[in-house]
Amino acid sequence: MPANVVTFDKMQVGRKGNGKHWTKAEVERRKAAAQLITRQKPKAPKPPAWIKRGKVVNDPEVYAIWQRVIRDAKELDLLDALDANTLATYCKLEVEKERAIQEGNVALFDRLAKTSLTYAKALGLTPEARARLAKKRADEEVDPNADLFE
Repeated sequence: MPANVVTFDKMQVGRKGNGKHWTKAEVERRKAAAQLITRQKPKAPKPPAWIKRGKVVNDPEVYAIWQRVIRDAKELDLLDALDANTLATYCKLEVEKERAIQEGNVALFDRLAKTSLTYAKALGLTPEARARLAKKRADEEVDPNADLFE
């Protein structure tokens, strides 16, 4: 997301954002809309059928990466069921990247690594992405001075 875009979590009454002071009504509407797209109870992602159908693993290498990422990200509350296809694609890219380097195809490896990094950032799997997420979560805390501008 571009730096100049103001998201609902950054909106506060009287707080300047993109040269604008938000009204109480604008902030409340934006927060209400955001709640409509926020899952109340987290739902863990399940691997798509092309990776695993029931008890049958179709692609063991991709599934192994899937399991590792799910296990490592579980404590961080990063992934949701809606992320399943994005995560599956990331896992497939990681396998293809490993195969490319084993085959000595550096050009293909570089392209796959760049694409894989884009997916990793989107999923919150990089330090930079997690730092942004931490900042976002911290910004969602109530500002004790917010009512001064009402």
